[in-house]
Amino acid sequence: MKPTAPNKIKVAFIYGYEPSGHMMAAKAVCDFMPEIIEPYFFNLSGIYPRLGPFVAKTYLEVLHKTPALWSYVYDKVSLFNAAKRIKSTLTPFYASKLQELLLKKGISAAVSTHALSSILLSKKRGKLKNISHFVVLTDFYAHNYWPKEGIELYFAPDNDTGRSLTEKGIDKNKIRISGIPVKKDFLSITSCQQAKRNLGLNPVLPCILITGGTKGLGSIEDIFEKACEHEKLQIIVLCGTNQKLHARLKKKSQNKKRIVITGFSCETARYYMAADIVIGKPGGVTIAETLALRKTLAVFSPLPGQEEKNAEFLKKHKLAWHLKNQRQLAEFLAN
Repeated sequence: MKPTAPNKIKVAFIYGYEPSGHMMAAKAVCDFMPEIIEPYFFNLSGIYPRLGPFVAKTYLEVLHKTPALWSYVYDKVSLFNAAKRIKSTLTPFYASKLQELLLKKGISAAVSTHALSSILLSKKRGKLKNISHFVVLTDFYAHNYWPKEGIELYFAPDNDTGRSLTEKGIDKNKIRISGIPVKKDFLSITSCQQAKRNLGLNPVLPCILITGGTKGLGSIEDIFEKACEHEKLQIIVLCGTNQKLHARLKKKSQNKKRIVITGFSCETARYYMAADIVIGKPGGVTIAETLALRKTLAVFSPLPGQEEKNAEFLKKHKLAWHLKNQRQLAEFLAN
């Protein structure tokens, strides 16, 4: 990064791992920062190379093998109270490394899009007291792990999430309702027809986009195969970092001009713009990006915890179709 120009304000954007929705949200917030801001991105999995991958791997294994267990323990008060006792022991150890990095870079403010970084920075001591700390929530629910202290402002996606923060003891004067941030390219004006042409698709035929988030999770392949049964339906699949899925779908779609298969990309707006319908997992950023473009949204395979809460939000406000089985998927595609 170039040396800081005089009077530039150094701001840290901190997320859990990359790629992830938290990372995309951090970059989205940065997109709208004034020129006086000099951004620094901090990936916690890079700072803590052993802790990050271990947590992510454990989380995914629990989801895969015993999803009911995760549903049971997620945001449970008794587990939260136990975690607080562990946190009081481990937080100072892990927090010191992140705090030292911020001070070394001369950071003036920090923006956390992940609960862990907000916890690590919540106890501000010494020179760290001069660093303003802001939190951006990326799901339509505030779990118990967001800290109550050490934060200047909390940016919540909607009024219900804001209320859930106050119910957890956070001062309502520190809460701003802002929505979930999306990158600036989602706000550009490109017609669906032109976006299809840009991808080499027919501008007249309908197109669906299938996504499983940055990791390419869920029953993407089943949905893809069902969609392929409709000859006039064009298909875009975002496989994220799921390389095995990407390879399988690439093989299945050989010589088919109406299908676009791609891996992880930070520039997903052009794919979303070409879609008439988005079928995706209910991650907070996926929801925000789809709604920003006013696309019809259908959700599937919500992960226990945050994605289930996001699905409840969509259902409450009648913002999406919910595909729970193959029959519902077939009926949705037929219509």
